[in-house]
Amino acid sequence: MTENDKRPEKISLLSEDIETFSLEEIQQRINNITARQIQLEMQIKELQRAKIEFPDAREYAENIVETVREPLLVLTSELQILTANQNFYATFKVTPEDTIGNFIYDLGNRQWDIPRLRILLEEILPKATVFNDYEVEHEFLNIGRKIILLNAREIYQKKSGSHIILLAMEDITERRRAENNNIKLEAQNRQLQKAESLGVMAGAIAHHFNNKLGAVIGNLEMAIEDLPQGVEPPPKNLTAAMQAALKAAEVSGLMLTYLGHSAAKHELLDLSEICRRNLPLLQAAAINGIVIKANLPFPGPIINADANQIQQVLTNLITNAWEAISADQGAIDLTVKIVSSIDISEINRFPINWQSQGSNYACLEVTDAGCGIASEDIDKLFDPFFSSKFTGRGLGLSVVLGIVKAHEGAITVESKMGRRSIFRVFLPMSMEEIPRKPDKTIQHLAKERGGTVLLVDDEDMLREMIKNMLMRLGFTVITASDGIEAVEVYRQRQDEICCVICDLTMPLMGGYETVKALKVITPRVKVILSSGYNKEQATERFAGLEPAGFIQKPYSQKELAVEIWKVLDGK
Repeated sequence: MTENDKRPEKISLLSEDIETFSLEEIQQRINNITARQIQLEMQIKELQRAKIEFPDAREYAENIVETVREPLLVLTSELQILTANQNFYATFKVTPEDTIGNFIYDLGNRQWDIPRLRILLEEILPKATVFNDYEVEHEFLNIGRKIILLNAREIYQKKSGSHIILLAMEDITERRRAENNNIKLEAQNRQLQKAESLGVMAGAIAHHFNNKLGAVIGNLEMAIEDLPQGVEPPPKNLTAAMQAALKAAEVSGLMLTYLGHSAAKHELLDLSEICRRNLPLLQAAAINGIVIKANLPFPGPIINADANQIQQVLTNLITNAWEAISADQGAIDLTVKIVSSIDISEINRFPINWQSQGSNYACLEVTDAGCGIASEDIDKLFDPFFSSKFTGRGLGLSVVLGIVKAHEGAITVESKMGRRSIFRVFLPMSMEEIPRKPDKTIQHLAKERGGTVLLVDDEDMLREMIKNMLMRLGFTVITASDGIEAVEVYRQRQDEICCVICDLTMPLMGGYETVKALKVITPRVKVILSSGYNKEQATERFAGLEPAGFIQKPYSQKELAVEIWKVLDGK
């Protein structure tokens, strides 16, 4: 066989012998054509199925947009609005005519012209295909000021080679408002807990301090009384000791006033008249160069209050004002007016849990042109012994708050650093008229009455001092160191005991339990309750068991005598 005989056989596919293929090559080409045909048939079937399942792609996309719970916009890359869902129209109170085809910044007369939104959409989004949870706050034309949470995603469309932006918006105004309210409530709870802790501490200190101080004052009083006849005046050391003890009693009284536990005699008062009466003394005590300018209507608003305590409020506020200004900085403005409860600001208002109880309040306003108060110090202004001046001061405003609380009122503080401070005290008004006082003299008790007094107190030193006072007043004294002992003594000697003086706070059996047990033995027993707290605080548990009398610690021999005489004489 020749070399030519070994070559593969060639078959011409055309009449012209342009190109020839082997049988294997022909078969391969047929296979390729068949595979391509199968692939095309599959694509046709897919397109036919898509045509059946998605007859209107635009309608389908719009339906998807409508299923989104939040307001949603579909934007072009140039920020032109393609479509929006019904939630968007309802939330922002716009129509499709205001929306479709417009640029987002021109939506609703430029109500979306927000710098931060512009930065997000034009600068951040092109660098990242998505951004989440961006907050913007804006005053919208139709719905007012809102806080909006934005979420955006950029989508690339392969077919057209363009980009679209999905912008979801959620109105979170109410959520943020609730969160802010929770933060405010938490701050108020912390303030209330702090005030409660301070109150417990101050109450315990005042109680023990009063007991010790009462013994000091009583013994000094009896020591002066025991001086030999003709020694006038008493020795300076005794007089100085008595004055110091009385000053200490004033401090203790201020602590109790801060707690709202001080004794108070409420009566109808003209607030303007109280200020007018005290104005000359306040002006005389003011630093040289400072003038108190008063605006006091006549007649002024009527309040049901303790005159001495309102005078304390006025004095402490004026003192605080002149200490805040220098001699060349002008005047202090003192104003009395009537204010509606709805106009009482909640900002920097104390106590923080105060709620108005009436429609109108009497307002005592003190304004100074001083250095102002730092915002971080305002919450601490009424804490005992807090002061931005120097150590040792700081009970004045604490006392003011205590008195205001005791009168069911409130106080607000408004201040600007370097400019001024305004303190406004709001007190409930009374609709009653001030009665005219009868023109008669008050009869004082003039004679002593004898008898046996049962004295109950757990403080040994104080009990011994009060015993000596009673003996000087002509009484026979039986003592008991706690309630259990007192009840047993009274059971045995009730026929000779004319009066019981009982401490409120004692171990084993307190004052309430002791009085209850004594009234079981003798329902009409005459008990004088003694406490460092005021009468209202001390007797709040005694409904149906009210004691015949009350005396607040520390007290003098004269005050003790008057209370015993009132009880024994049925006054």
